[in-house]
Amino acid sequence: MAEKGAGRFKNLSMADPYKWSAQSISNIIAMPEYMGHTVNFKTCKVSYKTKAKEKSPRESWAVFENTQEAVIDKDTWELAQKLRKTNRRASQSESVPNRLTGLLYCADCGKKMSNDRSTDYKANKKRNNYLCSTYRHDTAACTIHYIRSDEVESAILDFFKKLSIYVKANEADFVRGLCETVSIRHAEATESAKQTLSDNQKRCSELDILIKKLYEDKVFGVITKKRFEILVGEYEGEQEKLGKDNISLEAGINKFSAENTNIEKFIGLVKSHTDFTELTTAALHKFVDKVIIRERGKRGRKKLSGAAHRIDIYFNFVGMINSSLN
Repeated sequence: MAEKGAGRFKNLSMADPYKWSAQSISNIIAMPEYMGHTVNFKTCKVSYKTKAKEKSPRESWAVFENTQEAVIDKDTWELAQKLRKTNRRASQSESVPNRLTGLLYCADCGKKMSNDRSTDYKANKKRNNYLCSTYRHDTAACTIHYIRSDEVESAILDFFKKLSIYVKANEADFVRGLCETVSIRHAEATESAKQTLSDNQKRCSELDILIKKLYEDKVFGVITKKRFEILVGEYEGEQEKLGKDNISLEAGINKFSAENTNIEKFIGLVKSHTDFTELTTAALHKFVDKVIIRERGKRGRKKLSGAAHRIDIYFNFVGMINSSLN
């Protein structure tokens, strides 16, 4: 019988101490401490009468950044969190999930594309393609957006090759053009976010006035207590939602202001990969944020079977880049 540890490690096999469970590894990857931070108040006591503890919500944590040497950088940690959000299931015949899962999105409904690796008995071969997940559940809600996995990977690899060659030969022009494109894109997004933020703040002030007026109406018997509680609940619920939206908008505005740093990161990433003879999984996830799959062209109501898809590749740090690099 394998020797067992004691205490909190009582289930650890000393004959194989490095055999970690999937849940343990998942918990480790999610820890911000590996970026060099100190995190307090991750748990709290259920009651002062017991020693039992429960996990605190993430917004209750106290995070002190850069208190020790980091094991991994912030970008790598955030990439790991992004990958963890997508459930990747292997098919019955394949032990490894398709690496494109979680990156492909339908251009029309915006939902993630679904991987199909069933058996084509007529052709006597395994399928490996993607189709719109909305269409898969309701054929009337969207169109199929069918595309083969190898077609997507080939398109990404071809663009990587063109991008690498162009950046090496025209780095200054590429940076200048990218800065202009990103600046215009995010200036528009920032202006829109600021306008929405201003509208939300104005609405919150209006709701404060309405709640005060309702209280006065209740005191003077204009409305009943029950009606007062219903209306106040609705107004406070709207205020809470607007408050959460404002936090997201402010975070987005702050993110837009860091674009020069992001461009530098992207250029460094391109220059660090000198060989794009094959599309590695590491390069795929380091570079690609998402891929938008558009439906094939049509002639009248009929889809053109030989028509190519339009594939929009969005990169980490900089978004979509003009595909006509020459």
